[in-house]
Amino acid sequence: MNAIQKRRKEIHITQEQLAARLATSGFFFTAGSISHWENDRHFPDAFNDINFRKALARALEWDEQEMMLEMGWIVETEPSRDAMRAAELIDRMTPDKRRMAIGILEKILET
Repeated sequence: MNAIQKRRKEIHITQEQLAARLATSGFFFTAGSISHWENDRHFPDAFNDINFRKALARALEWDEQEMMLEMGWIVETEPSRDAMRAAELIDRMTPDKRRMAIGILEKILET
């Protein structure tokens, strides 16, 4: 189940209802098209359109940044002070310790 389908089911709407919500923002797709998205068979060029992504986030009652992260799309944000500090510390480590530190951070994110 991909992120769109998961979110759609979390908010208890059908593919038809999602299509109707997108139509109110001027993006017209069928339930069949949405099925293709949910099964990773086809993504329209509209996914490259920032206005479409905003409309999709609204239709799915989702914070746009959260949606983009969940879908694996690049989100450009300013790094926090904590992120900058972590990067500085890791940069000062030897290659072996750097790999270990990154491995530890990845494990933390898995939980």
